[in-house]
Amino acid sequence: MATPIGHALAGCAIAACARRKLGLGILAFAAFAANAADLDFVPGLLAGDAGRYHHYASHTLLAGALFGAACALIAWRRCERGAALRFGALAALLYASHPLLDALSNDTGFPYGCPLFWPLSGRYFSSPRPLLLDVYRGSWAILFGPHNLAALTRELAILGSFLLGVLLVRRYRHPSAP
Repeated sequence: MATPIGHALAGCAIAACARRKLGLGILAFAAFAANAADLDFVPGLLAGDAGRYHHYASHTLLAGALFGAACALIAWRRCERGAALRFGALAALLYASHPLLDALSNDTGFPYGCPLFWPLSGRYFSSPRPLLLDVYRGSWAILFGPHNLAALTRELAILGSFLLGVLLVRRYRHPSAP
């Protein structure tokens, strides 16, 4: 699975593709929404086992749809309906990028992959040819060790290049857009 930095890069690239105006607020929201699926670590940490609830219901496309609906409802009170619905759709896409990116990553911890279509299917999806490396967890030494540094370097090369490409295309197509 990707690191939080990799998920944030993917989220920022999606936001840059979807929004004409791009400010720090939307980029911060994009980074948060793209990482929100990993909030499932919190109840596990409280229970004494960080990975206890990881890669279950929060790593599904349904969770992304629910996140998007909640964001649209919150925005509904502040924006016109069309803008709130577009914001909700963007939020759903940003959230859904997380389990999709995890499914494209090497996963060495059970359960392998992501249950993308739960509750319609209990099948876990994982790429036969992972794009990204797995992330080792357990101690600070492992977390900041050479394997995770290699995983982060790969994410920066792939996802950082994608984000940079999107930003360059934006600059070329819309020179006045921020």
